[in-house]
Amino acid sequence: MVSNPTHYKLVPESPEVVSVKAWCDDYLRASYPVYSSETPAFVAAISRVYETVAAHDTKRKCLPEAVYVILVFAASGPQSEEQRAACMDVLSRFSFPSLSTELVQYVTQIGKHRTRLVYRLAWDAKHENNPVLQHFSATQLWLLLHLVGDLTTDTQNRLSQLLEDEEDLEIKVKEFDQVKKDLEKRILLYYKADRLDTYSARIIECIHESSGTQPDDHTKAIMEQKLKDVPEPHRGLKQLIDDRTTHPAPDPALITPLPLSNPSSRAPSVMAEPETISHEPEERWDVDHVSIEIVPSSPAQDEDRACPDV
Repeated sequence: MVSNPTHYKLVPESPEVVSVKAWCDDYLRASYPVYSSETPAFVAAISRVYETVAAHDTKRKCLPEAVYVILVFAASGPQSEEQRAACMDVLSRFSFPSLSTELVQYVTQIGKHRTRLVYRLAWDAKHENNPVLQHFSATQLWLLLHLVGDLTTDTQNRLSQLLEDEEDLEIKVKEFDQVKKDLEKRILLYYKADRLDTYSARIIECIHESSGTQPDDHTKAIMEQKLKDVPEPHRGLKQLIDDRTTHPAPDPALITPLPLSNPSSRAPSVMAEPETISHEPEERWDVDHVSIEIVPSSPAQDEDRACPDV
């Protein structure tokens, strides 16, 4: 809702929207974004809200930055192979993320310490024994490294610093270009083992386009089969170019009409205090409904969600 307030007939600067967004941001900063047990319901909700629109529109579609980051977080966590495949299936239906202030914000803020996204991706890419998880982490790191680009903007510099500070990436030792090349080699080696899904095929296409090379005949044949139904706007490096107009709108048929909010008299930069939220137990969410009740976690729950020491 707060990612696309106008689609819900809400005023982005209204106290209600600002308050809810502040609450969501605080919640994501202070907790593990999604339990493993909640992943199927979360993926089902995302699919129902967004995929119904993307399936009937040929324009390039990106998930909201927060949703994308949480999906990657869920896919890189302690999931079953079926749950991880479900996350990757949803990701494969949308464009890769483009560089934005919001993307860097959520990559930076979601999770704490060893649950931070970049920490998890870097550790898994280097140390994880599961080849599927190691490969997925490598693809996400490659995308982030590619978005750093030529460091011409403040956002690129912020992302660059975030990645450089991650010790397991060894950027301070090897430099950006070498780390990116090492990830490419690891990703391509995974492909040569004939473990090529649609999402991976899109990644390798971007890698070859970025390096100006062509895949070998065997890999090319597999890629063509995997990519034959992928819309053209979802292919290649062009999808990484920012376009604020192509974020998918939720399906209007799934949205209950809401009255227009009154514009706020406060400056947009002033954030309203979040309203007090009841701590009484709530019903768990139903995957067949779009409405999802969010219950703030207790400190004990947050401790349970933390990744084990490594």
